[in-house]
Amino acid sequence: MAKKILSKSTAKKAISKLGVTGIIIVLIIAITVVALAFSPVGKAAADFIKKNYLTKVEVLTSNFNPITIGDAKLKVHFIDVNQGDAIYIELPDGKDMLIDGGSKTPVAVRTEFVDYIANLKGSETKLDYLVVTHPDTDHYNMLKPILETYEIKNIYYHDVEKNNTYKEYMGLFDVEGATLHKTGPNATSGVWKTIKYEDATNGYTINMYSIGYDTLNTENPDEYDADESNGMSIMMSIKYNNRKIMLTGDAIVETEEWLMPFLSDTYDCDVLKVGHHGSSSSTSAEFLDKIKPEYAIISSDNGKEHDHPRPTVMNRLYERGIVTYSTNHHGHIVLEIDEDGEFGFRTQNVKMVQNNTLPRDPRYIAP
Repeated sequence: MAKKILSKSTAKKAISKLGVTGIIIVLIIAITVVALAFSPVGKAAADFIKKNYLTKVEVLTSNFNPITIGDAKLKVHFIDVNQGDAIYIELPDGKDMLIDGGSKTPVAVRTEFVDYIANLKGSETKLDYLVVTHPDTDHYNMLKPILETYEIKNIYYHDVEKNNTYKEYMGLFDVEGATLHKTGPNATSGVWKTIKYEDATNGYTINMYSIGYDTLNTENPDEYDADESNGMSIMMSIKYNNRKIMLTGDAIVETEEWLMPFLSDTYDCDVLKVGHHGSSSSTSAEFLDKIKPEYAIISSDNGKEHDHPRPTVMNRLYERGIVTYSTNHHGHIVLEIDEDGEFGFRTQNVKMVQNNTLPRDPRYIAP
């Protein structure tokens, strides 16, 4: 059907009916829209609407290109604990590692976390490595049943008396048979600890980096603040079959700046665990450009209480085409890597990846 075009006389009648007052109102609205579009505030709003990651969540069938991998030799479980971090790693040589185990959540989440670990370990009663990235409760306050249930071989943590709650946990860390690895290097120490397993097909290296305590809060070194707590996060780089995984705890921009000189200029990361639940205090553009991740994982709650992840961070990921999975969207997320270096992600919830704006395989394989 052809579009109906108003005649000049019809248009004149419409304008006449509108009246002078109506015309003025229309003009004011038009001028306001144009002004906002070209003003800094208007441009920022337009950019946000354009880049808002929530608009980039696509249906499962869009860009869906599942891959097939063999028996995974390395598995990294990003456990959904709402606001907090909990990462369980099954290493190729049969050892395992738990990085953090905390959340500000109901008892039901604590129970699900403990059950998740128990289901993976089965009858196994030992845990080879426990790492507490920093002394914030949403990274350690669900670890008591883990410490009581399993024989811990090695524990890595900050020897800092932040408060009575963390002091209590430091007492629990001193369990029979556990080797304690306490952080405390200064900014020149570089790699703090290296865990290495050398084998023709299953070899891997885990480098831990710790800036230590009292190295960021230089103005008031005797005071303990949130930036200092997050900033001291133990960061880890896992290398297996030419694949690299970067885990950052709640590391802030200053910690990222400290770390970057210790990484090679050719450092190329496959998967990044985004720092501080997607807070704008972490994951700087410079850090992303240095490590060049292709995929990102975010552990956070539904965003209502802490506003995580922040749109500014999601936009940085979006602008670089970094395919993103998040626990508040996908539930539990498992990264699997086989002996040929092929890798993929399994998710609890069948939802499309976020920020999948470039022609890249999202490597989603199954829930």
